[in-house]
Amino acid sequence: MDSAGAGSFLEEYLSRLGAALQDERVVELAINPDGAVFLERLGQPHMEPAGVRLDAPVQERLARAICAEAQAAFSDKAPIISTAVKVRGQNLRAQVVGPPAVLGGPAISLRKYVQSSMAIADIGLLHGELVDLESRRASEAQAVRDLIAGGEMAAAWQRCIDARLNIPISGGTSSGKTTFARALLGLVDPRERVLTVEDSAEIHAPQPNSVQLICERKDGSARSSDLLLQSTLRMRPDRIILGELRAGEAKTFLEAINTGHGGSFTTLHAETAARAIERLALMVLSTGIAMPYESVVRYCRQSIDVVVQLGRQEGRRGVVEICSAPSPELYETEPTLEGWACATPYPRPAPAGCHPG
Repeated sequence: MDSAGAGSFLEEYLSRLGAALQDERVVELAINPDGAVFLERLGQPHMEPAGVRLDAPVQERLARAICAEAQAAFSDKAPIISTAVKVRGQNLRAQVVGPPAVLGGPAISLRKYVQSSMAIADIGLLHGELVDLESRRASEAQAVRDLIAGGEMAAAWQRCIDARLNIPISGGTSSGKTTFARALLGLVDPRERVLTVEDSAEIHAPQPNSVQLICERKDGSARSSDLLLQSTLRMRPDRIILGELRAGEAKTFLEAINTGHGGSFTTLHAETAARAIERLALMVLSTGIAMPYESVVRYCRQSIDVVVQLGRQEGRRGVVEICSAPSPELYETEPTLEGWACATPYPRPAPAGCHPG
């Protein structure tokens, strides 16, 4: 198919979204695997339903038309495409993720190249005053510590979610990591856009605007967890949930949560919270990054707010240890978890019917 033909097909398949494409307030369109369409409008805190649902055949043809215009192969063996297209005079950045890298139909994100400008005199302070973001983050960590110390565990988890803290969930095999991740995800605002990356679909975000990406744990795979994590950054996520953290994607995950995608969480295998940070650092080092071990540990600690350690005892599963980040000034001096606030509540049995992760 030549580019002119692809362009005409593209306009045809996007005809139901024509009003959104022409609306100057709309900056991004997300077409989810179930065909539901969500829009990001300038000035709005969350994406909103467009009130449109694409039929599966139209959605598939749209994905293929985007890839055809980009002259990119799109198949089970090449399911991820990043490109740019032009529709009705609009320049759009397009991200397409198709099966088997996504559960359901293709996930399509279209972002407009906004050309509007603003006079420097019109750019004011977002909060009315300058804000020390590291101090704010430390304050939230302190609030979590206070709730933990007072035994208010449910309130502590909600504070973690509301404050968009980054949380590794650590534990051994069958300690309930996936179950706990699901419970945390249930505390997230239903209006948020949640993207999950797993090698098998287990977490199942309850938010209507969610996409389940399915990775393949094989060297050189076209749908590796690292490639899918990179894709999520072009799909306008509010939160990124990584089912299980392994070496290949550790560096990308830390980069993601340090580039405007806080409030994310992941699971990993470790025996204690301290060892979880150490293991994360070793994963990053295994990617070949040219940094000393102590610097990588410090980077990991600066990126993580709370470590939750789960355990299992005589058939019961629950929280064993919770560690939250220290004050920012300790980042430069402490290469270990010394200075972190830790609590060790007695583990409770998992709720009946829960399948441990």
